[in-house]
Amino acid sequence: MKSFLKTVFIFSVVIAITVTPVSANTLVIKKVHDGDTIECEGGFKAHISGVNTPDLDEKFGQKVFEFTKNELEGELVAVYSYTLNNNADGIVYDKDGYAFMKIMYGDDHSIDFGALLIKKGLARVDKRFPIDDLDKYIALEKEAKEKKVGIWVENSD
Repeated sequence: MKSFLKTVFIFSVVIAITVTPVSANTLVIKKVHDGDTIECEGGFKAHISGVNTPDLDEKFGQKVFEFTKNELEGELVAVYSYTLNNNADGIVYDKDGYAFMKIMYGDDHSIDFGALLIKKGLARVDKRFPIDDLDKYIALEKEAKEKKVGIWVENSD
């Protein structure tokens, strides 16, 4: 078991070092599955990179789901996939087969949705597949914790 965990850790470090974003595509969000997973037109499913939101059956899970749904469902967004080799065959997926994607939305696609979730205290930073703005995400999480907003109202970790 220790050998397996060591292998997983080393693989994660290698991915963390080599994962790079590729250019954006614009897609319409067809359905929001929960606070950090979405489905685009054509059935493409994605996990929002750099964040981890509460599951639907956890405290704040429904609130985060409703926020994500209200903000993204039916909207045209810019998505940036993360890849190991700058090609589609190297796109990084989560355990459920959802591609890790950075979601930019708003009239000019200038709002980083993952950063917004963290700033509002609706998500934790997920460092498994670091994004370009990881330091920004960590700073936003720290600020949300200090302000005790969202999931940080009662949590101090």
